[in-house]
Amino acid sequence: MTTTNERSHRLRKGLITSVISKCTSILVQFLGLPLAHRVFGHDRYGVYLLLFGLLGLINLINIGGGPGLTLGIVKAAAEDDSKLQAVYYSTSARIVALASGVVSLGLIIYWACQPVYLLFGAEFKPFAPEIQTSFLLLALLVPLATLSNSGFAARAGYQEQFISNKWMTVESVLSVIGILCTVKFFPSIPALLFSVYGIPTLLRFTHFLHLGLIARPFLMKEKLHGPIAKEIIASNLAMTLMTIGAAIGSQGLIILLGRILGPDGIADTTLLLSVGNLVIGFVLLLTAPVWPALNDALLKKDIAWAERAYLKSLALVLGMSLCIGIVMSLYGRTILGVWFGKQANPSNELLFTFALFLAANTIETYHYYVLLGLRSQWQAAIAVLARGILSVALFEVIEKQFGAPSVFISMFSSMAVCTGAYYVYLVQHRLLRAKKEPTAISEGLIEPTG
Repeated sequence: MTTTNERSHRLRKGLITSVISKCTSILVQFLGLPLAHRVFGHDRYGVYLLLFGLLGLINLINIGGGPGLTLGIVKAAAEDDSKLQAVYYSTSARIVALASGVVSLGLIIYWACQPVYLLFGAEFKPFAPEIQTSFLLLALLVPLATLSNSGFAARAGYQEQFISNKWMTVESVLSVIGILCTVKFFPSIPALLFSVYGIPTLLRFTHFLHLGLIARPFLMKEKLHGPIAKEIIASNLAMTLMTIGAAIGSQGLIILLGRILGPDGIADTTLLLSVGNLVIGFVLLLTAPVWPALNDALLKKDIAWAERAYLKSLALVLGMSLCIGIVMSLYGRTILGVWFGKQANPSNELLFTFALFLAANTIETYHYYVLLGLRSQWQAAIAVLARGILSVALFEVIEKQFGAPSVFISMFSSMAVCTGAYYVYLVQHRLLRAKKEPTAISEGLIEPTG
């Protein structure tokens, strides 16, 4: 069982290794991808970013390897029940294998029946062969990627994020090597996607096999358990709902903008979104060890520790968001020019609205994962879905007046209305309830498995 000191120690290790892991992944963002941008050109690189955005499909089918598995492992580990841990892991792996296989088959059928470039608009026809090949590659990688997520979700439940971070550090280094080889020998969009996404997926799948067959071989020895399968699916359907809302409110807007402006017209916006994804990736790495630890603290009625961990990590995330937002709004054009070349030339309006969006998105993402640890994920997910729908409605109204900046205006405004203060209220409400009635809330956080 995890004591308060051990929990704090693992959290510190998780945060430190998260920073190290993210520093290596920055090599991909600051070294490999800008080089690819210079070789590919502005519009062709924009097509790559558009295809990369389709990877949100993977999260939509992640009904077995996400927070449901993590929270289940946290519960089983708190009870020191290895059989229950194995039931959760084995059940999750079987659910993921089935769901991802079906979706992968559906994507392959879509690929075979119709030109994929039409998904983005007729203006993308010059890139049709590369889009077609890239889509098939992504479809084939879906099952491996989703199974890989089960391994990392289980590690998070054991509060061993520091081990996952070591694997991610290696994958970032290998990915940079792959990008350099792509630029030098195979300068194509499918090869770049394989370097950025395929190589990490293969390494993460190796981690999944290592965890279930070597590190903890007992995990794969149980059969699918019906009540636990329902618990995992119900928990992760909330994550799927959130992902749908987020995809509608980000990638959906980019596709709409691409249909209006074409591949060259969306390049600056997609470049800024890639910067935003880099920042959000940092936030996710910082929160990954926090939210399972919060849940463990609530299960063991250590509410004071949960409050301290929440406030300390929130201060870190807010400080990072504020600094990056200010820097990007003032010097974003210079940074992108050095980073991606002179073709990257966003307007001042686009940079300012991006800075607003980045701050709001950072706060939203952090609080969403804190709410996972507090088991308030359905309320959080519904808010994100509402935010996504509202952002599309706003975009349709203001696009003709504001052009490309309307993407970030729509996202920032919808976040302010639907998730901003509401998420802070939810966190404070859950912690206050837990403080007043620690026994009732702690027991209520665990649903019976039958």
